[in-house]
Amino acid sequence: MSEHLITIEEARENLLACAAFLAERIKSADGHAEAMKQIVPFYLTKSNVDLAAEFSNTVDDPFTRDRLLTVVAEKCAALDDDEYALQLAEAIEDSGMQAQASEKIAFQKSLKGEYEKAAAIAEGLEHPEYAFADIAIHQAAAGEDENARQTLVRIEFENAKVAAEQETDAETEDALFEQWNRLLENHNADTESSWFTTVEQDLIKMREFRHALPVAVNERIVRYRQRKVGTDMAVPDECFVSFLKFYKQKLDESELDYVIFGHIGDNHLHANILPKNEREANKAKHLYGRFIAQAIMLGGTISAEHGIGKLKSKYLYVMYGERFLSEMAELKKSFDPNGILGRGNIFDAKFLGV
Repeated sequence: MSEHLITIEEARENLLACAAFLAERIKSADGHAEAMKQIVPFYLTKSNVDLAAEFSNTVDDPFTRDRLLTVVAEKCAALDDDEYALQLAEAIEDSGMQAQASEKIAFQKSLKGEYEKAAAIAEGLEHPEYAFADIAIHQAAAGEDENARQTLVRIEFENAKVAAEQETDAETEDALFEQWNRLLENHNADTESSWFTTVEQDLIKMREFRHALPVAVNERIVRYRQRKVGTDMAVPDECFVSFLKFYKQKLDESELDYVIFGHIGDNHLHANILPKNEREANKAKHLYGRFIAQAIMLGGTISAEHGIGKLKSKYLYVMYGERFLSEMAELKKSFDPNGILGRGNIFDAKFLGV
């Protein structure tokens, strides 16, 4: 932890400085992090982003620190300190939260009508769809229909494009809701447990929830000093319902804590198993193997998003077999004849002849 940022004299002058003074001196890393989660937002309400960032950086836990820096970066963008906002985003260690911070900065620029800045930030994102959708929505609201249409063309992910195209107003809201209700009822959706929004503020809350969920999972797993066991499988359309039922049945039978979320549009949900001890961790790994086998049996893939690396290489062998892995290895050798790139990733040494 760095040297203290608040002096005793400053602490005596106002209650917030006093709270920060005490928070800095909490010796427990967890206690210090919890205190800073309360302190930083107060400094942001005063637009003191420099001190808020400094306090965030005193937190040892990387997930909490990254989460706080994300909030500070968003506030910087709201205050038009874009350069500092982007610097803070780059300082975030977790790649997912770094992308979230950049996306939030883009949202702020779009909200202010600074569409070129927002688009430039969106272009740097691995998944820029929702940032572009947000730009298109604000352009349309400002009467820039042609620019909104051009922005929509840049969106590849259909769900994000639909969200932008169906932005409601007073004239269209009732008709759109009626169409969606009929569609949901026809497919036996649980409308009572579903979350709908037509206003910007609720949309922001929905996005924050989407990003907060994986963060909460990581915070939970760190608390128990375990590693989460998360699936990355996807299956064909016609098999998705049965695969989801298989997930839930086996997870419920295991009595392990879990949460399922992800990308339902391409039948690709992440089942995150959250063990609390070594016994549960071993149980979770066994379940993971069951899920791998079921996905392969249904004609799916063992990794729809996060790659193979070292940990999933044995499952790739099960999925494709020796013949196809040998063909892949031959292709790799044509680009990397000396086998110096990505050693130990994807292929066993026997396939590369090293």
